[in-house]
Amino acid sequence: PADVATWSCPLEPSIRELAGAFRVCSALTPSLRKTCVFALREVWEQEAKKHFSKWYSIRHLVNGSTYYCHRDTGDTMWEHPAEVVLPSHFLKATSIERLLD
Repeated sequence: PADVATWSCPLEPSIRELAGAFRVCSALTPSLRKTCVFALREVWEQEAKKHFSKWYSIRHLVNGSTYYCHRDTGDTMWEHPAEVVLPSHFLKATSIERLLD
């Protein structure tokens, strides 16, 4: 029905990616698991840096507030990109570390 509201967690893609990584890594020997975890962390770190670098700030002409624009998509938002990019990265980086315990 048209009047039904839906919502999805903004971290859902990261959670799904983590689930896949956990399935693969947990089946590995401890030394291979460590290699896999470090490789994933490096890939995710580079992805976060790349995504974050595509945002630039603009001062609103009327009210002087700063907003942010994405170089490739033209998307804009009032939130600082770190508030959007880093939670997902932090979730993945800290969660994958659990496989080393």
